[in-house]
Amino acid sequence: MVRVGQGVGLIHRLWHSMVLASVLLAWLGRGLAKTLLV
Repeated sequence: MVRVGQGVGLIHRLWHSMVLASVLLAWLGRGLAKTLLV
């Protein structure tokens, strides 16, 4: 029971970090495009 909970927590944390990383990448890419265009 505890082990399953830990696994779910790990997956949730991985998913959260992936979403954060993609958002960061998109934000950085947009900023880079703005600087290049200007």
